[in-house]
Amino acid sequence: MNSGMFFTLEIIIADSSSLPNRALMFAFANSPFIINVWTGPAIAQDFFNMYPPAETSLGWRWGTGIWAIILPVVTIPILAILFLNQKKAKRAGLYPVSKWEGKSYWVFVKELFFELDLMGVVLITAGFALVLLAITLAGYQSEKWREASIIVMLVIGFVSLIAACVWEYKFAVYPLLRWTLVKDRTVACACGIGFVFWVTFYCWDGCTLYFLV
Repeated sequence: MNSGMFFTLEIIIADSSSLPNRALMFAFANSPFIINVWTGPAIAQDFFNMYPPAETSLGWRWGTGIWAIILPVVTIPILAILFLNQKKAKRAGLYPVSKWEGKSYWVFVKELFFELDLMGVVLITAGFALVLLAITLAGYQSEKWREASIIVMLVIGFVSLIAACVWEYKFAVYPLLRWTLVKDRTVACACGIGFVFWVTFYCWDGCTLYFLV
């Protein structure tokens, strides 16, 4: 939920800001994290005081469920702005006509299937999910890596990843992984920087909280 909201916000910022000002807008959008360190625990403590864990489980339920109220409320302004600008664009004749307008439902579903590359998404998601799940669960099994379920997950996972590569390279009409971008050194360096950044982040993130507490 949190990642999806910030991903959508970043897309809106990228589409509505100039390149020189984009970094400043991204920084402004992420500025609430500065105060979250102090406000988050205080709000969580208020929930536990109102609903003591020894008496009821409503505390953590409300802590999660309250976002079903907060998110719609705080997104109403930006949604209203986007909706009003869309209406202005339609009145001015600037809003593009949908390429699916006038087409049948089945043609729409077929084109959407290929444009979203659902087959590639399923294969890649299943592959990584099974491989990472097997790596995570292997240490908790009695026979470790010899456990049949671990072996099956690894085999199916790697087969799915190989099948995803074949699908993306040979059959995908709109490939999720564009090989021209994969071979581009700029894109490869950007992905490498992102990979190193998140590895270094999670090296300390999982231990800092417990160390400080």
